[in-house]
Amino acid sequence: DLRQAYDFPNIVGRSPSMQRLFARMRGAAAHDSSVLIVGETGTGKELVARAIHYQSPRAEQPFVPVNCGAIPRDLFESELFGHRKGAFTGASRDTIGLVRAADRGTLFLDEVAEMPPEIQVRLLRVLQERCVRRVGDVTEAPVDVRFLAATGIPAEQAIREGRLRRDLFYRIGVITIDLPPLRERPEDIPFLAQHFLERCNRVFPNKVDAVDPRVFDLLTTYPWPGNVRELGNVIESIFAMGASGRVLPEDLPEHLRQRPASRGDAPAATGPEALADAERRAVEQALRAARGNKSRAASILGISRTRLYNKLRLYGIDDGESGK
Repeated sequence: DLRQAYDFPNIVGRSPSMQRLFARMRGAAAHDSSVLIVGETGTGKELVARAIHYQSPRAEQPFVPVNCGAIPRDLFESELFGHRKGAFTGASRDTIGLVRAADRGTLFLDEVAEMPPEIQVRLLRVLQERCVRRVGDVTEAPVDVRFLAATGIPAEQAIREGRLRRDLFYRIGVITIDLPPLRERPEDIPFLAQHFLERCNRVFPNKVDAVDPRVFDLLTTYPWPGNVRELGNVIESIFAMGASGRVLPEDLPEHLRQRPASRGDAPAATGPEALADAERRAVEQALRAARGNKSRAASILGISRTRLYNKLRLYGIDDGESGK
């Protein structure tokens, strides 16, 4: 069931960039090399990692995901490598750690650039020697683990900023997979929207059986700063607000409806400047819809508060009012 659930056809995309992605995923699944997955928030990095694992020879073994940004710094070493009872205050029992928990399977290190530098040094040794030593232990234990990692920023940027060791990058990025943001593959949006509609139809009591073409116009011209996750949230919100039968533009969240589109309109401007301008407008509209509440605006966009604050700094938006 897991192998079928994370088969590549369940990652929706017909654009050329997605076809290239599927080709790299097939190659990565067939081998045992370490993989670094690079993509913006909401592009589906963990989904890709799970798909690679469940289509690999290790599919019957554990897939252990680790969010490196969620582990307290002082607990990182113990969580990852385990510890012996009495190794430090509070160590009341032996633990094997997440690396050994993934033995014979796959360890997925999400947001690997958030890992403390001293832990990156220890991880590098595990990658090189295929052995792990618990905190408080004097001997090493062999491990057979495949490592997948992900980062939300380009690897070279993480290295320049001192967040990712270059030697670790060379070890863990034997195969690099770049996930395209949704704004760069608008032709996939109708298929993704249909995918989420079908999924919500199975969960919600109210059912949708048709979509007004104007809805797809609005969806395909929006820049999607939160990527696929944001699109999924928008479709779920349509159901949560009680829409049924035929979805109309007024069923969409306000920040999407404020961007009227028509199939007869002139083609929109393209290129980095046009995309940045569209993304800025989307952030401003979400802030207006949230009446300046940044937590709510981040939820509307399908991104984290940290990413929203990064966008505010990037575009010079100093507070909850648009245009500043």
